[in-house]
Order: sequence, then C-alpha cells, then structure tokens
Amino acid sequence: ESDKVTGDKRTLERWRILLVEDNEINQQVAREILEGAGFLVEVAGNGIDAIERVVDTTLPLDAVLMDIQMPGMDGYEVTKIIREKLRNHTLPVIAMTAHVMESDRQNCFRAGMNDYVSKPIDPKQLISTLKRWVGTDEQRSPTGKKTKEPKRAVTGHLPEGLPGINTD
Repeated sequence: ESDKVTGDKRTLERWRILLVEDNEINQQVAREILEGAGFLVEVAGNGIDAIERVVDTTLPLDAVLMDIQMPGMDGYEVTKIIREKLRNHTLPVIAMTAHVMESDRQNCFRAGMNDYVSKPIDPKQLISTLKRWVGTDEQRSPTGKKTKEPKRAVTGHLPEGLPGINTD
C-alpha cells in the first residue's frame, strides 16, 4: 500500500517513535501523520513520562520527537537528562517546536538534539526527517537492530534441486 504523505511503500512498521507533546491537539495531528506513514507511535504528555519511557527498554525506541515548551520540564531539560544522566547518545531526538529562529535551532543542538522540525507540522518534512534518522529497512539487520552497513548480496550457489522450489 502506498503512503499518502510521501508516496513511499509502507516499510516503516517496525520503527517505534516516542512523541513527547503536552498539547492534545498537537498529539493527535502528529500521531495521525506518523501512523499514516506506518510508524508505531507512543505518546508521552510530559517530560517525566518521556524519561520513564526512554528508560524502559522492553520495546526499544527508534527516535523521539520532542516538544520544546512543556510545563514542568521542557524539551531541552528532558534531552539533557537522556544524554547525560541516562548516557543515551545514540537515540535520535528531534525537536518539534514553533520556535524558528536560528538561535532556537542552536539551543536544540546544544541540548543534545539531533535535528529540528517546525510547527505547524509539515507532514513531508516530518517524515523525511524521521527517515533520515531512523534509516531504511536496508539498514536493519534481521534481528531488527540498526546497522551502518547495507545488506550484502548472498554469494555462493543454490543446490541443483530443491523439491518444490524453482531455483532459477
């Protein structure tokens, strides 16, 4: 089935995204865009819930979309905790904010975020940014882990005869 947002085939079903957003309308909009593209989406409504979810490795996350302005603990602080206290430097954290000044972008990077998408959400930008950070199916090993190397071609020969299988 083709993705309505990007035109790509739905190959992202294994990519688990944590959406950290306190506004319910923004949660709904982002969730619909992400699920429409085939991502599995979990929502954390605040920074504390986000940290708890990152700590829980039962179902590993592939990326975090982080709202910057949240009551209590903002996205900068949550990201610093993920990077420094949890020592998680590999999980992509992508800022999702209405702040569009270059200084805002730099603050995101200083906090340890990997990238930045602006609100209101542009579906194509959001999906392409996530794909850039989570990779493609070719960058996953058979166990579901991300690898930096593309899959290698199988070398060798197939047996001459396999019952019920056309080896050509």
